[in-house]
Amino acid sequence: MTQFVTETCSGVGSTAGGTSAVLLSAVGATGAGSAATVNAPGKARAFVVTGTFVGTVAVQVSMDNTNWFTLGAALTAPGIIESVGPWKYVRGNVTAYTSGAITLTTYTA
Repeated sequence: MTQFVTETCSGVGSTAGGTSAVLLSAVGATGAGSAATVNAPGKARAFVVTGTFVGTVAVQVSMDNTNWFTLGAALTAPGIIESVGPWKYVRGNVTAYTSGAITLTTYTA
């Protein structure tokens, strides 16, 4: 069973011994980012949204890189979505945008 938690944060620390990948880098428009292949499905993963922005960003997951599902609730402020799931692909999707820059980074323990 997939579990997720959404929480608000104001800053992000570094991770020790894990890996990270930037899914969206200072994005300033609507649209989905490129899909990233998950090398270790089933591991704990944190998706961290940072930046000063007015907009909405969704973390999306897929098993086939065609059918996408939003993980948790879309974020309208910096925050974290944590998940353990069998996902083979992940991406960020800016579904609404007014101003600022949105960055989405994924971290694996």
